[in-house]
Amino acid sequence: MNMLAHALPRGRFGRGVVTVAMVAAMAAGTLAVTADARAESGRRICEYSFKARPRHSENPRIQGNPLLRVSLGLDYKKDGACPTLSTDKLVASGYVDADQVFPNAVPKWTCQDWGRTHQTYLTDLGADPCPEMQADSVYAFFWQDPTTPNAAKPSYLYLGHESVFM
Repeated sequence: MNMLAHALPRGRFGRGVVTVAMVAAMAAGTLAVTADARAESGRRICEYSFKARPRHSENPRIQGNPLLRVSLGLDYKKDGACPTLSTDKLVASGYVDADQVFPNAVPKWTCQDWGRTHQTYLTDLGADPCPEMQADSVYAFFWQDPTTPNAAKPSYLYLGHESVFM
């Protein structure tokens, strides 16, 4: 005698409902959980360096973690080319070496793609970082390969308005 026989629905209809409920629960569990991705129209991120590891930086944040990589990005308007920024001024920030700054014209990313690549959904910027960033401003994005042991969470730092770097 099966002690749990009374707990299972009987008949074809009962088993079908249980099966549908189980499939729906499994499907809901496999859906990707994403942060609020509200796209800001007309904005892109201009890329001045991409996951660089400065060799000559005396910045304690860089020196303290040899696995940390830095990308410099500018929240900029969608139309037109990215502005030309001074390599010397970007290097003076202490987050990149001169050979790690991209020559102009620099690549332009959608905010969501930049957020996905730099995992900004793990910060207060969310999956689409542009609405939370100051317009026309340069940011340093810090990223470490998440598969390394004790990987630091992604983070960012406001460096200043683009005019400071021209």
